[in-house]
Amino acid sequence: MDHRLASSEPVPFTFALGAYSLLRGGRPPAGLDSTDVEPRSAVGLTDGGRTLTLLSTDGREGTSTGLTLTELARVVGDLGCPDGVYLDGGASATLVTRDPATGRLAVRNHLDHDQERPVPNALAVFAG
Repeated sequence: MDHRLASSEPVPFTFALGAYSLLRGGRPPAGLDSTDVEPRSAVGLTDGGRTLTLLSTDGREGTSTGLTLTELARVVGDLGCPDGVYLDGGASATLVTRDPATGRLAVRNHLDHDQERPVPNALAVFAG
């Protein structure tokens, strides 16, 4: 049986993301890790999916020790997001923004050993 969509059929989604669920309807899934602390990156949704919250936490540098997935789910929920996913963790957790006045890019979190990692995946958000 062919599971591909014919070109005349509507695509059932406008965006897809491979990520680990942290919150769904305000509730974390059973079995989230509550032991390993790492820098973490996550995305949360509010307003019925109309507002996207990006989060990258520090860890391993300075006084920050990172978060467990259980703690990360709590932070995403505390930011008002009933739905959220975990994107990445460890040394590659990075959040970059563009300054609207200058157009310059800036890393917004403290990187492990002040080093950007050569990770070939990213989530980019553009305003139209």
